[in-house]
Amino acid sequence: MADVAIVGAGPVGLYLASLLQKDLDVLVLDASRTLGRKADSGLYSTHLEEHVPLRKEWVQHKVRAAVLSSPHARVRVEKPATAAYVVNRERFQQWLAGRLDAPPRLAERVERLQVDSKVTLHTSKGKHEASLLIGADGASSVVRKHWGILPQERLNGLIALTQEPCQDDHVDLLFDKSKIPDGFFWRIPRGETTEYGALGKNVQFPLLARFFGLRAFEQHAAFMNAGLIPTAFPRTLLVGEAACQVKPWSFGGIIFGFTAARLAAQTIRQAFRRQDFSQPFLQQYDDAWKQAFGGTISLGLSLREVFRAMTNPGLDALFRKLGKMDLRQADMDFPSLEVFG
Repeated sequence: MADVAIVGAGPVGLYLASLLQKDLDVLVLDASRTLGRKADSGLYSTHLEEHVPLRKEWVQHKVRAAVLSSPHARVRVEKPATAAYVVNRERFQQWLAGRLDAPPRLAERVERLQVDSKVTLHTSKGKHEASLLIGADGASSVVRKHWGILPQERLNGLIALTQEPCQDDHVDLLFDKSKIPDGFFWRIPRGETTEYGALGKNVQFPLLARFFGLRAFEQHAAFMNAGLIPTAFPRTLLVGEAACQVKPWSFGGIIFGFTAARLAAQTIRQAFRRQDFSQPFLQQYDDAWKQAFGGTISLGLSLREVFRAMTNPGLDALFRKLGKMDLRQADMDFPSLEVFG
C-alpha cells in the first residue's frame, strides 16, 4: 500500500510528488499515454524560478510585455526585464517526471474510488491502495467529482499552433465582445512557432481561424475551470486545476498550483506524523492556500463579473486609462486592485 496516491501527472501533481518522495512512498497515476499533451500555452511568470530551476530544454522563448487590444484602443504593459517564459509543456512535464524516484504510471485511468479506513483506487489496470489521495487530475477531475464538487465557471480553451517562427518580445491579448462576450483571443510567440488562442464558453476553431486569418494549424483544446471551492476531504486533497487554483482573468494556474503543492506537502507530512487523515485536520491545507492567494482569486472572480457586463466602448475606455498608468511593476499572478483602475 502506498502512502500517497496522486491522480494526475500534470506539472502540479509531479511537482508535489517530488516534494513528498524523500519521506513517503508516492504513487502517481495518469490516464494519458504520453506526458504533456494537454492543451496549455505554457506562459509562466518569472515566479516559476521560485519553485524549479530553469532549463533551456523546455524554455522556448521569453517575453517582457503584453499588448492588450480592444476594437478601438491598445495598451502595452511592459516590464524592465523578462516578464514570462514560454515553456514547452511536454518537455517540462517529462523533466519533472524525470526527477521522481518512481516514474508515473501512464495509461491508467481511475474508474472508481473508495475512501474509508484507506483509499482504494479501481483503475483500468487493476487496484491500488493508499493512506492519502491527491486529486491533481485537472479540470475534469475524477477525484473532485467523487466528492460532488463543481467549479463555479467552465470555459473552453482553444489553441491553434502554426509553423510561423516568431521572436516578438510580447504576447497579444485581443478583446472583442461582439465575438467572445466572456473571454478573449491571444497570440504567443514561441520562437520557432506561433500560438493563436481563444478562451470563452462557446468558442470554436472556425471563429479562431477567421479572427486571425489562419489556414493550416495544429489544434489543441481543453476545458478550463475557475472558482473558490472546498479542497480538503477525508483522506483527500485537491491541487492545481482540480482545485480551481487558477487566475480567473486568464485561467492559467501553474504558479498557484505550485504554491499550493508546497502547502499541501506541509499538511501531508504533518498528517502522517500524527496519523490523522480526517477532514478537520486536512482543512489546514485549504485554509493555508486560501490565505496565500484565495483573496487574489476572489478579486479575479469579482473582476470577471465586471468584465462580462462590459461593452466594447467600456473596454476601449479601460485600456485608454491603463495606457496612462505606470504598470511596470504589475504582477501577472498577483495583481493589485489599482492595476484595474
